[in-house]
Amino acid sequence: MRRSGLIQKKMIMNKPIVVIQVLAFLLNFYDTGHSQTILIQGNQSGILDADTVMIAGNVTVPAGEQLKFKAGTMVLATGHFRLDVNGSISAIGEPGSPVVFSVADTAGF
Repeated sequence: MRRSGLIQKKMIMNKPIVVIQVLAFLLNFYDTGHSQTILIQGNQSGILDADTVMIAGNVTVPAGEQLKFKAGTMVLATGHFRLDVNGSISAIGEPGSPVVFSVADTAGF
């Protein structure tokens, strides 16, 4: 009886180690939401899925098309460029996650 009690005690003590190992293994596959930056210019439409969108040239949204910036996106102009909207733009933020339009270098503005 004493030996089986010792075996049960060892099994119970090893459970936290196994749980920690399983959690560590699963965390390797967890996406931490790495930030992404994209540069745009020319004709644009669709959903821009990036944390930072840098306008690197004149941008046109064609007629009948929509360009959508997701909540939490920082939109930075890298120079003096035009944004010609013949279609539509959607830039709807959320509380604590606004869409911000700014410039990459404030020295020239």
